[in-house]
Amino acid sequence: MQIGRLVHKYRLKVVVENICASSCANYVITASHDVKVKKEALVGWHGGATQPLYMPMEVESSLLEASEDEEKNFHEQMRILINEEIDFFQLIGVNQAITILGMSPKLKETRHAPLFSYDTSTLQRLGLNIKFEEDQNHRSERRTELVQVFVLSRSLLASLLTLHEKKLEDWASSELSTEDVINE
Repeated sequence: MQIGRLVHKYRLKVVVENICASSCANYVITASHDVKVKKEALVGWHGGATQPLYMPMEVESSLLEASEDEEKNFHEQMRILINEEIDFFQLIGVNQAITILGMSPKLKETRHAPLFSYDTSTLQRLGLNIKFEEDQNHRSERRTELVQVFVLSRSLLASLLTLHEKKLEDWASSELSTEDVINE
């Protein structure tokens, strides 16, 4: 997020020549007012800080045996991270849900690639200004599908964003763990 803040502050142009995924997609290209994606380059998301609101996190066995204080500390750190990410996306003017919509129940069932992205209209509606040199690439050099591009209608996007806002409100207004919010 720190790099993203600098990209936003200095209005840096971002050019994706190979791949921009994970933190690059979450915090760098979202922070730029001008993103160009070269032919054959890949852009994809696979989750963000609010990911635990949609699916249980894989927990190492050492955390399963955590004390009550350690578990409380873990949940507090997650709360801090989620709030930091929400603040970041408010600062840059992009909808934070971009990082996790592909994990929502309505899309997760149809997802067949490790990363996800959205058609250019959806990207724009979420607040991004990305220009692709050609059609959005979704395959690796070996032709393996790496990115599933979701084409979302306005109504489906609105529905997914409403669901996301509800999950955030439920989480923010409760002392529930992220596990409790998932199961609601």
